[in-house]
Amino acid sequence: MSCGASAQGASACRTRGRGNTRLALHPCKVADGATKSAVCSSCHGPNGNSTIPEWPRLAGQNAVYIAEQLRLFRSGVRANPVMQPLAATLSDQDISDLAVYYEAQTPAGLEADPSYWQGGQALYLRGDAHASPVVHRMSWAGGRGNLAAGYPACALSSPST
Repeated sequence: MSCGASAQGASACRTRGRGNTRLALHPCKVADGATKSAVCSSCHGPNGNSTIPEWPRLAGQNAVYIAEQLRLFRSGVRANPVMQPLAATLSDQDISDLAVYYEAQTPAGLEADPSYWQGGQALYLRGDAHASPVVHRMSWAGGRGNLAAGYPACALSSPST
């Protein structure tokens, strides 16, 4: 499920994702995510706009992708000494609220240099020796990711994330 925020910060959920129930978001509120993001902002920056390349910018990132990554940290499948203990304290509701909050934010500054994603565009259009163009179309879409499939927005990433 994915949530679309209303003017009041509440959200209406609809189905989205790869058919994997682990990607489902609970009924969520952008405003609740804003409150819960206080700890996150120390690394990921105000409104998810990190100014430190080592910390991913979350503003504008796909909510399904953010939720899945937080669940992977929480379960220990994705190892990170900073994120695992933080994610371990999050409920499914917290994860959903944070995910839609960050998806609703506007990315600002530090967008990927076009030279970093132009290679991805070439793969998207022509494929390469290892994969057909259709494989790469799952995540390209102009660097904005594939929201329906839950793939991340690569244009928001710095070279180190």
